[in-house]
Amino acid sequence: MVSGRRGGLVFLRDGKLTYAEVEELRGLISLLEIVTWEYVDFAYDSSLRPAAETILGPWDKVLIETINSRKRPTNAPVPATTSRSTRRWWS
Repeated sequence: MVSGRRGGLVFLRDGKLTYAEVEELRGLISLLEIVTWEYVDFAYDSSLRPAAETILGPWDKVLIETINSRKRPTNAPVPATTSRSTRRWWS
C-alpha cells in the first residue's frame, strides 16, 4: 500500500488479516497507521506470504478494533486479535 511517500504491507489469507507493516512497526499498530492515510494505492500479489502472522481475526473485526483503539487510553488492554509478537507495540 502506498500513500504519497509512505508505504506499507498488509497480508490477507482466507478473508483474514494476518500481517501489517509500516516502516519498523508490525501488527495492529501499523494497520492503524495505514487507515489514517487519506488516499491509498494498492496492489495484490497472491504469491507473496508474510514471514510471520502478526494479526489474528476476521478483517472486518480487526479493522474495527484498530480504529476504535485510537480512542482507547495507552494503558488499555490489548485486543484479543493481536498476536503475542505485536503486543509490545500497544504498550
